Amino acid sequence: MAIGYLAVQLEEIYFAMITLSFTMALYAVANQDIIGTVQAVLGIGNDTFTNGSDGLTFTLGQVDLFGFTFTLVDIADPMAYYFVTLVVFTVAMYLLYRIVNSPFGTVCKAIRENPERASALGIDTTRHSWVTFVLSAAFSGLAGGMLIPLFTRVTPDYAYWSFSAEPVLMTVIGGPYSFFGPLVGAFSYRYIRWFISRFEMLEAYWQFSFGVLLLLVVLFVANGIIGAPEQLREWLDSRGE
Repeated sequence: MAIGYLAVQLEEIYFAMITLSFTMALYAVANQDIIGTVQAVLGIGNDTFTNGSDGLTFTLGQVDLFGFTFTLVDIADPMAYYFVTLVVFTVAMYLLYRIVNSPFGTVCKAIRENPERASALGIDTTRHSWVTFVLSAAFSGLAGGMLIPLFTRVTPDYAYWSFSAEPVLMTVIGGPYSFFGPLVGAFSYRYIRWFISRFEMLEAYWQFSFGVLLLLVVLFVANGIIGAPEQLREWLDSRGE
């Protein structure tokens, strides 16, 4: 929340750079286990906090209560965890849909389209941007938390900028101005990654290959996959004139 309050004071590229800086600072702290080192020097707590580059291992799915062990979800069963993820995903999408289509969401859209005009109308653009930042972080944290039962390990790599950039790429591919755009982009991104991995030559340079594809999307389909049909229709109409 504190980071969000500082970040929303800036705009555009400056906002992106400060959030990226905080992300890489967090990665450095986790990767070097700085907190654990400080604890060891001060003689408090354990001598490790994040366990450095090895990360932390978790055992989830069971709860000990009053001497009894209850199994909540058999995470070893892929199908069981699939349905758990599906339920969480459905609830999250419903909440997001309600937020986007609420009066608060309408105000946020106005700020996105024209922050100066929104501010002139008396809207507190900084406060709304901050709340949006916090909500985004909450849902991102929920998505990240769903990885823990799947992999049972959390490493500093999850805080690296390239991992954090994946949702942005998914949004650009799917369509940043559509509610379901990021969802379509997520499926498309994973499929493209899988498709590239089938070709040995492309797999060795998958980041370059994906970068070229992303460049083409930005240049020719600025509204993403969701907005492509509308953009094509407008182009055909302009050609007809």
